[in-house]
Amino acid sequence: VVAIAVSGGLVWTATFGQVSVCAWDMDARECVNSVHCTFRVTSLLAYGKEVWAGQGDGAISAFDSKTFAQVGNIVSNASEVKCLVDTGRRVWSMHANGTIRVCQMSADSEWGQTSDLLSLLASFPAQNSLVHAVVVPKDGFEPRVWTVSSVGSIRVWNASFPDTRDQMVKKR
Repeated sequence: VVAIAVSGGLVWTATFGQVSVCAWDMDARECVNSVHCTFRVTSLLAYGKEVWAGQGDGAISAFDSKTFAQVGNIVSNASEVKCLVDTGRRVWSMHANGTIRVCQMSADSEWGQTSDLLSLLASFPAQNSLVHAVVVPKDGFEPRVWTVSSVGSIRVWNASFPDTRDQMVKKR
């Protein structure tokens, strides 16, 4: 298993090298449904009523955690998604080449089953190497995203970016 998320009372898992994600009913100890992506799944995130899947080709897909329908997709030319992070209002994706992308689901409540409701708001080079750790403190802190790269650099980002011009707060 390379990624795990809990949503809708189910445990979602992605297995190394696979393009599908399995949703497990832990009481019954069985996979009750699976969803398919276009490339191998490398990360998962439970976000509201969706499960987001980052993929090895940089794409991100979102699935409804109750119906299992795909509700969004962002095709990408970025490198492999290493991590997806919930900042409270948006999802940030960390990529193998050091790129960060900021995404959100459309405010439209009538989702249907289209694949254009997931929006890419920003994409920027964040680190000079792979991001190895990410944290978004939520209790009593300003909305910030802390990233640590494989070469030891630490950067702190304004989580409301791109709504503000204050993209990077600190760099070490």
